[in-house]
Amino acid sequence: MFHSSNKKKEKNTVKNKVKKQDGKEPKTTVTVNEKSFSTFINAVNDCNEQVMLHIDRDKLVIQVDIGNVYMIAADCECKATFEDDAPTKIGIDAKLIKKTLLHAKGSSITLTITKSTVELLYGRFIAKLPTVDTGFLRKEPGQEPKMALDTSFEMPGKYLFDVCRMVTPSGGKIYIYVKNKVVFIAANEGDLCMKEVVGTVEKQSKARSLFSNDYLSLIAKSVKEVSVKVDLGIDHPVRIVAEKDGCNLKFLLAPRIKAD
Repeated sequence: MFHSSNKKKEKNTVKNKVKKQDGKEPKTTVTVNEKSFSTFINAVNDCNEQVMLHIDRDKLVIQVDIGNVYMIAADCECKATFEDDAPTKIGIDAKLIKKTLLHAKGSSITLTITKSTVELLYGRFIAKLPTVDTGFLRKEPGQEPKMALDTSFEMPGKYLFDVCRMVTPSGGKIYIYVKNKVVFIAANEGDLCMKEVVGTVEKQSKARSLFSNDYLSLIAKSVKEVSVKVDLGIDHPVRIVAEKDGCNLKFLLAPRIKAD
C-alpha cells in the first residue's frame, strides 16, 4: 500500500510540473510570414508528411529523410515566445498543415503550440490540429556524412526544373555531369535524350552521377524561382542548397549507380 501511494504522489508531481496552475498546457507562440511558412512546409511535405518540428526563438527547423535516399534540412524565419515548460519540439503532420494554409496567402500566421495541439490563426480562419506522437516518427537524420563532392557550381533553379519536366517522375533518369569544364544536365526516358548547358566550373572535373527523376523533380519544384548551389561527385549523392522566402533549404539525393 505504501509503495502504491508513493507512485501516485510521484505521478502527480510530474503532472504539476508539466501543466500550469490553471490546468492548461504551457504554450509556445510563433509568428511567421505565410510565404516563408508555405515554402518551408511544402518542401518538407514533399519528403515526408509526418516530421519533427524544432522551434527556436528566431527559426523553425526540420530535418527528415526517406530511406537514406532523399533528405531535406530546412529552416524558416519566425519569432517565438515560450511559457515555462512549453514545448521546443513537436511532431507535426505537414500534409495537414499544408491544407490549412489554403487561404493564407499574404497573411501573418500565428501558431499556438502545446504538447498535444497546434492552433493556426490568420485572417478570419482558425485551425486546431493534434500533434503527432513522436514515437511514430521516422528517426531524424544524423550529421551529414563526409562525401567526395569535389565539384561545385551555381545555376538558376529554373534550369533544373526545365530539364526535369522533359521526362516523367516515375520513369525519367537525370544525369548531371561535367565535360571540359562545362556542366550539363541530361534527361533520358525511352527514346528521348535531351541535355542542356547549365554552367561552368573553374577546374577540370570528371564529376558525373545519375539520379531518378521522382525525387529530383520535387527538389526542382521547390527551387525553380531561385539560384542554387550544387555540389557533385562521381556516383555520389548530390547536394543542392538554396535560400528562398526567408528559408534555408538543403537537399541530399542519393545516385542511381547503374542505369536500367
